[in-house]
Amino acid sequence: MSTPTAAPGGHFDVTDHHGDSVTPETYRGRLLLVFFGFTHCAEVCPRVLGRNTRALTLLGTDADRLQPLYVSVDPERDTPEVMRRYLADAHPGQGSCCC
Repeated sequence: MSTPTAAPGGHFDVTDHHGDSVTPETYRGRLLLVFFGFTHCAEVCPRVLGRNTRALTLLGTDADRLQPLYVSVDPERDTPEVMRRYLADAHPGQGSCCC
């Protein structure tokens, strides 16, 4: 019996926190640090976003090679405006996508 494997990468087309379309071409040449969550998440999501922010700070200029993406699993409530406000207030520097 073989275990299925997934290849990294793949196409996506989502809307970012500015209302713009985002595809893999948007981040060509950068590594993606992807986290799935939602803005009404009271405990886990803020902790992980804080951890990601600290990691990016520790990387210094090497962090410029990464693009953090916070992908909402609750797109009905997490509109681009809600995501933009949430990330600006709590986690500046984190990118986002609503999907």
